[in-house]
Amino acid sequence: MSTRISALQPKTVSIALALLLCLILAPFTEAQAGTFRCQYFTLNLPQNWKLINGPFKKGGGETAVLGRRDHKASVQMLYGTSVKENFKTIVEGYAKGLKASPRFMGKSQAWFDTTRKGQQFRFIFCQDEAAQLLAIFILNGKPGDMDFIRTGIQTKYRGLVPQRITGR
Repeated sequence: MSTRISALQPKTVSIALALLLCLILAPFTEAQAGTFRCQYFTLNLPQNWKLINGPFKKGGGETAVLGRRDHKASVQMLYGTSVKENFKTIVEGYAKGLKASPRFMGKSQAWFDTTRKGQQFRFIFCQDEAAQLLAIFILNGKPGDMDFIRTGIQTKYRGLVPQRITGR
């Protein structure tokens, strides 16, 4: 009987190690569904999120739409070059057109909420002044569900990373 047990031990150890490896890697593979890449940043997408449309060129920049597979949230992203002196004018122009009041966080970040056709939207504007780049994130859904935009973005342009998504 001891021969039989010793013969099973390496196999049992291998299975145990394989299961342990699966348990260790599972949070990393399930938490991230994919990666969105553009020339200015990389954004790690959480589980159940995917690229819906784009990226495609629009108005001198690019735009892309990300969405949850259950259709409960989406993010439209517009990004490209911008003159830093135009930041406030751009934010106020969007807000005026949507009858909203913008809130500025320093000179290079702003946001506002608006409702359109019964849907809640949050517009977040981020500018990297040094590189003269602008990113606009239009959130449709619960802002707390979209904090991955702030935490999952990787870029050398620090100004393009939103300071907050959920704060009011």
